[in-house]
Amino acid sequence: MSKAQETISHRGVVMEIAADGLLKVKILQATACASCSAKSLCSSAESKEKIVDAWNTDNAPIEIGQEVSVEGSRSGLYSSVASAYALPLLTLMAVLFISYWLTGNETISAICSLIVLIPYFVFVLKRMDRKYKQKFMFKAKVIDQGL
Repeated sequence: MSKAQETISHRGVVMEIAADGLLKVKILQATACASCSAKSLCSSAESKEKIVDAWNTDNAPIEIGQEVSVEGSRSGLYSSVASAYALPLLTLMAVLFISYWLTGNETISAICSLIVLIPYFVFVLKRMDRKYKQKFMFKAKVIDQGL
């Protein structure tokens, strides 16, 4: 996969700037979203505009209202999606089958499989939240207006 295919890139307008370099960027949906292979995973394809967090990694002078390009890696997106959807589903199914095998009772198995998701979402995803925000955080780049 080429580098262009490994990153998700959108143009947007800076709405807010925090002191730590975190930007709130309004992404405007472009016609390219319709042909993008990641549109089903990207929440910006669902609406006309979306506000996302992006880091000013270049420490370039950016002002509110300035147009920037925000980019994120697809690999980070896929691991985030797996942690939020695939792993809980696999956990639910495993606990469902194991508890049914042990008890033979469908109701108890269903309750056990749902209860086991509470600690997963409360502790695992909360603890990993920072990690995933760093791994899949958009990075803002100033668009050169001189070209």
